[in-house]
Amino acid sequence: MSQKAYFDSKELKKFLDKDVPICREERQFALLLYNVFLEKKRGSANDNENKIVKKCLFEEKENVDIEKICIIDVYFEATLMRDYFNACKDDKEKDEFNKRLLEFCLGDNQENVVKKLKEKLRYKKDDHEKDKIWQNLGQSTVKKAINEVAPLINLQQKACNEVAFLIKLKQKACLQIASMMMNVTPDLLVIYKYDDKLCAKALECKYLSNEGRYTDVVGSKIQMQYFIQECIMKFCFGTCENSENIEKHIPECPTKGIWKNNKNLWKIWKNFCKEVYENILLEQESDYNGLEDRIYNCGVGVIRFELQEDKKEPESEIQDIEDEEEKASEIRISVKDLLANRYHNL
Repeated sequence: MSQKAYFDSKELKKFLDKDVPICREERQFALLLYNVFLEKKRGSANDNENKIVKKCLFEEKENVDIEKICIIDVYFEATLMRDYFNACKDDKEKDEFNKRLLEFCLGDNQENVVKKLKEKLRYKKDDHEKDKIWQNLGQSTVKKAINEVAPLINLQQKACNEVAFLIKLKQKACLQIASMMMNVTPDLLVIYKYDDKLCAKALECKYLSNEGRYTDVVGSKIQMQYFIQECIMKFCFGTCENSENIEKHIPECPTKGIWKNNKNLWKIWKNFCKEVYENILLEQESDYNGLEDRIYNCGVGVIRFELQEDKKEPESEIQDIEDEEEKASEIRISVKDLLANRYHNL
């Protein structure tokens, strides 16, 4: 019995089209963008690379002097939270880090949930250790403890106005956000100076994919990758000065699964979103975390790599981006411009 080849001749020709990158992994483009920032840092960036740097850091802002942009450092897949945590000298400092992180995420929603989490994580029996959380909140044992403290909640069995239920829902969401913050990393973190102001901006690079989805408090997938990164930037560098961009990264109500066409659940979401997501990013103020030099938080920029205007991304690979606002908020970088001075056959 004959077997069909994985590629037929037409597909193979399309795959090897010189105008379509063979590698469609976003990390490839993120690494090339990283190199553009390194060229700027070295002072050897050409006009094309300067324009890319300006667009990534300042988007469509006018009156930005490219010559005044000074790249101090650029990091590839920066593990901000884990490095911060691992720099703690002992369990006492780790506990202090976790305390600040839980306060940052939970705010006024703490009540007894932190105490219960400590009880679940209590490995040391010494009296002076029993009230501490010294584990990385992103590790599997902590995730398991969070699920035990606040188990999966069935929204369909709860009334919208049940106060106790909403408190538990918010608490679990906040604990999960703290856990996710320890594991999410921006593709690039750029530390730069402009007009003598030291700034930090995270860049999330996209080619064919959309915003990453994570499991929410009721087991549904929800787009919140950019939100988590905004949380990381605020925790490390303080309140972002550009609140307009932040609002675009507040998670929106899911439309699938139990959320589909359910007006009662949408009422819950409206309250939930304000009390959890908006409260963390927009309401409560956060100062920078004691860095030697004050670094201002310039938020998260989403880079969308795209082919030439006369070329289409591979239909079999690309995911539809339905939300026009999401498309509008992205910083669009041409693959041709990115590679212009590296590969002359494009």
